[in-house]
Amino acid sequence: NADAIYGDLFALAAAVSYGIYTVQVRLFCPQNEDLYKMQLLMGYIGLVVMVPCLPFATYMIYNVRHDFTLAILGCIVLKGLLDFVLTDYFLFRSVVLTSATTATVGLGLTIPMAFVADLIFSPEYVISVYSVIGAVAVGFGFISVSLSGNDGGEVKQEEKEENTEPSVCSQDGALATNFVVLPGWAQT
Repeated sequence: NADAIYGDLFALAAAVSYGIYTVQVRLFCPQNEDLYKMQLLMGYIGLVVMVPCLPFATYMIYNVRHDFTLAILGCIVLKGLLDFVLTDYFLFRSVVLTSATTATVGLGLTIPMAFVADLIFSPEYVISVYSVIGAVAVGFGFISVSLSGNDGGEVKQEEKEENTEPSVCSQDGALATNFVVLPGWAQT
């Protein structure tokens, strides 16, 4: 089935994108949390995403026929807060506190959770030996990666003292420009 192949390719692209995303967070935000503000980083990411998407949203609002009400706006805002802000914040915190690998495998826990949701709402499509084995394997995989003793959660005192250079989000709230050139108004 061609649709299934396209769906698998999009899922693979999403997985690669999230992997790159978490590794970048791990590289740019040090474990010493005194050097950055997570909320500021999330704000910058939101700004970087909003600016290129704004023309598309404006086009959709004014040129596509729809019944846009305050209830729909409320649902969009609620979904944005719960689905993007909260989940990305938790993802970033888990990357900083553990490792990019543990956080990414933790995202894989959506597989057993989706299995349980499908089991509740449409059991006729879900129940098979392979789906049960897959959901259990992902759960055990997360547990084994979490207990593997990676060094992601511990920072040696010498590393804290050496790594005092600001990262993406520095202590004073200014964006570090050692990897990005920003206009003057954005550096305050």
